Amino acid sequence: MKPKTSTRFFVALLLCIVSVGSINAQSVCCPLPDSLTVTSVTDSSFCVRWRITDSVACDTPHAGTLQYKPVGTTTWTTVQVTYSYPYFYETKCDTARACTKYQWRVRNKCAGTDTTVFTAWVAGPRFTTKCDSTSPRALGAIQVYPNPSKNNIVVSGTFSSVSNATINIADMQGNPKLRKEVSIVGGSLRMPVDISTWNKGIYFITITDGKFSSRFSFIKE
Repeated sequence: MKPKTSTRFFVALLLCIVSVGSINAQSVCCPLPDSLTVTSVTDSSFCVRWRITDSVACDTPHAGTLQYKPVGTTTWTTVQVTYSYPYFYETKCDTARACTKYQWRVRNKCAGTDTTVFTAWVAGPRFTTKCDSTSPRALGAIQVYPNPSKNNIVVSGTFSSVSNATINIADMQGNPKLRKEVSIVGGSLRMPVDISTWNKGIYFITITDGKFSSRFSFIKE
């Protein structure tokens, strides 16, 4: 009888261990993001930051969702974010409209074996983008695309009375990344720029002919 009792005991113990492991793997406990802050705002972009809360008693968030919209509107812009550990803070930048007040929110995503759990939304402090400081007598209709970009951008524009211009690109600290004299042929400009080795963040492009200038920004992902 002793061998049978011993066998039943170990079978029961094994089932208990498997059961506990299953419960932990499918936990519905997902920590909320916190410490939401706005780190930078320009006339065409913004950066926000939040802490990825972790807990021994809960699952570890592995992704999140950022949503933002102009205050008073109904449609959210949604950005999916994948967290990279061991970093416990996440920073995300995106484009925005000038002279506009925004609201934003974040939620975490946790996953067990058979479940995916989202936390409730946590709202961050509202912010207002700066007004476009481009001179009314700007050089022309200028754009940069794609924006945001990981590897390459194209600076393009049309000009009515300019034959030469200087293009400067700098980071948020004012450190120069590129300076180039360009010729405006036939009233148009198209200049590709390789940004693949640059750090992530917001960069500013200034185009000037010595009298007037246009300034705008883009995001390196």
